[in-house]
Amino acid sequence: MISIVIPLYNKAQKIGETLRSVMNQTFQQFEVILVNDGSTDKSEDVVLDLWVNSGFHPEKIADDHWVTREGRFSLIYQPNGGVSRARNRGIRESQYDYIAFLDADDCWDPDYLETIVDLIRKYGESCDVFATSYQFQYPDGRKTDIKLNRIPFSGQNGILTNYFEVASFSHPPICSINVVVSKMALAAVHGFPVGIYSGEDLLTWARLASRYAIAYSKRPLAVFFQPELPDFKPKRVPDSQNRVGQELIRLWKETHAYYLKGYIGRWFEMRASVFLRLGENRLALFSVTNAIRFGFKTKLLIYALLLFLPVSWRLKIFSRRH
Repeated sequence: MISIVIPLYNKAQKIGETLRSVMNQTFQQFEVILVNDGSTDKSEDVVLDLWVNSGFHPEKIADDHWVTREGRFSLIYQPNGGVSRARNRGIRESQYDYIAFLDADDCWDPDYLETIVDLIRKYGESCDVFATSYQFQYPDGRKTDIKLNRIPFSGQNGILTNYFEVASFSHPPICSINVVVSKMALAAVHGFPVGIYSGEDLLTWARLASRYAIAYSKRPLAVFFQPELPDFKPKRVPDSQNRVGQELIRLWKETHAYYLKGYIGRWFEMRASVFLRLGENRLALFSVTNAIRFGFKTKLLIYALLLFLPVSWRLKIFSRRH
C-alpha cells in the first residue's frame, strides 16, 4: 500500500486532471491525502465534485477534514504555510510505509504506481527511494523527455548509485512528482524544510540521496506540466540568502557523498545563470566565484565575461545556447 501526498494551492483548473490520473492507475492499493494549503479559488469544490461524480462519498469529519466513506481519499484544509508545510502535514496523516508525491497540476501515466511497486519488490531490501523518469509537457501539447546522462546501469531499471553526478549533467532525476520514499527515510531527514521557498524539495532529495540507495526506472511515467513556453528571462528571483546552497555545503561536509561537491558547483552555476539574465551583477559574480570554488568549468569564465555586457545581449546569448 502507498500513501499519495498532494499539496494543493489554487489549482482549480488542473487538480481534476491530476486526480483522474491517480484514480486511473493500474495499481489501486493506495490512499490519497490532499492538503489544501489555504486555496482561495474553487480547488476544494473541484475535488469534492470529482469524488461525488466518481462514486465516492466524501464526509466531513472535522471543520478542516473531509474523508471519503471508502477511506481512500482525504482532503485536509490548513492555513497557507507553503508547500513544505503541506507535504509534511500529508506525511504525518499518512497510514502506509511508502509515500508518493505528486503536485496538484501534474499527472502520472496509468502504470506509474505499478512500476514503482515493481521497483520496491525488486530493490526494497537495499533501497528506500524509488523513482521513474518523467516528461515535460508544454501549453501547445508538445512533450519532451528529460535528459538523463551518466546513468550507471544499462537496463531499463537499476540502482542510481551516482545521483549527484547524474543531477549535475542532466535534468534533475528526482523531482516532486516522480518519487516514492519510505516513511522511515523521510523521518530521518526531517521531511521538507519549512521556511525555504525555492529549491526546498531539491534539498530533501539531496539529503535522501546522500544517505539512501535509489532504485530508478528510465521509463518517463510522470508528466511535469509547464505553464508557459520556455522564456530565457527568469520569472522567479532566487533566494538571495541562498539557504539551499548553505545546507548543501553543510551536507557535503557531513557526508562527503560522491560527487556532491560537483553538484554544489552546479547549483551555484545555475544561480549565476539566473542572476546574469536578471541583471543582478553582484549576486551573479558571487555565484560564479563560488561555482569555480566547487568545480572549475570554462563556461564559468564565459559567465564572468557576460557581466560586462548589457542584459539584452546576455538574453540573446542564452537563447542561442538553447
